[in-house]
Amino acid sequence: MAEGGPLFLNLAGPAEAQALNPATRTTVRQLAHLPWELLHDGTQFLAAHGVVPVRVMTSRAAAADKPANRPLRLLFMATSPEDVQPVLDFEREESAILEATAKQPIDLVVEESGSVGQLENVVDSFGRGEFDVFHLTGHGTIENGAPYFLVEDDFGRPATATATQLAKAFGNRWPDLVFLSGCHTGQAPDRGMVPSMAHAMVEAGARAVLGWARPVYDTTGIIAAGKLYHSLATGDSTLEAIADTRREMLESYLAQPMFVTCSDWHLLRIYQSAAEAPPLVLPLKMRKGAKPKPRPAETEFLDAEGKVKVAAAARSSAVSAPWPTPAIITACSCTAWGDPARAPSRRACAAAMKR
Repeated sequence: MAEGGPLFLNLAGPAEAQALNPATRTTVRQLAHLPWELLHDGTQFLAAHGVVPVRVMTSRAAAADKPANRPLRLLFMATSPEDVQPVLDFEREESAILEATAKQPIDLVVEESGSVGQLENVVDSFGRGEFDVFHLTGHGTIENGAPYFLVEDDFGRPATATATQLAKAFGNRWPDLVFLSGCHTGQAPDRGMVPSMAHAMVEAGARAVLGWARPVYDTTGIIAAGKLYHSLATGDSTLEAIADTRREMLESYLAQPMFVTCSDWHLLRIYQSAAEAPPLVLPLKMRKGAKPKPRPAETEFLDAEGKVKVAAAARSSAVSAPWPTPAIITACSCTAWGDPARAPSRRACAAAMKR
């Protein structure tokens, strides 16, 4: 196989599916959801060569714009409902993103509430095309054969959101990329016959959505986010950035294969509406007169009892970060061990939280 490049897997949409008999339609859907990320040439994983499986489908998404002459703009939202365990280290994830992009500054906007309703308010407050990426971090789940993301209600209590509800928050103001950084967001239930949350969001109008197939470790999600946004901020295309991210995760795993670090490297999935997409932004040296917006000091929002909301308090340390706009939505999930012989020890699992 040629060095690097995408491997396109067509998910037959409604129009194409009408031309297939039911048995063939089922086979097409199931084949596309096999773990193609684990392809191996007998010497090494093809991911080491930059090969990226891409699940492509028809969608009503608008065509991507040309690379923007400005820093990458990222909308970041973490959900941490009350009494939901484990509590993920989302402040560390945000810090990792800022550290990874320190030499390629980005504009970062943080949605503090973890609520879908408040997310919609934030999106409505900005113009179309303001964000390049939307990053949603938290817990994903599959219940009764359908995928959900755990979010917060207006009082910080647990609530679930479907792909349709998340899509409604964006309306026609989709960023170029969405990263659903939670468990199972890229997993298609019922052996591929039920669309994953990432798949469903592309069908709803998103251009490209990243998710995790099965559970993933919190540490893996943090490493992936840092590398992904560094690559995007330098002017790499979405697929180039994903190839770099998966390669770095694979190298981390192979360096210490007996540890859990990035042992779930292969679970990152990309769904998109077009085979190719341009970079989101121009490289730093090619921009003319564009600088990151200074990020204002954050306000600590209190609840009715005068208690500081967890999200606001956790992020107060990132006040000096630049203020970005979203164009990619990512989803990170927990790692599942299909082979019991490769499962980590109980002690190792206790030390590594999953999403």
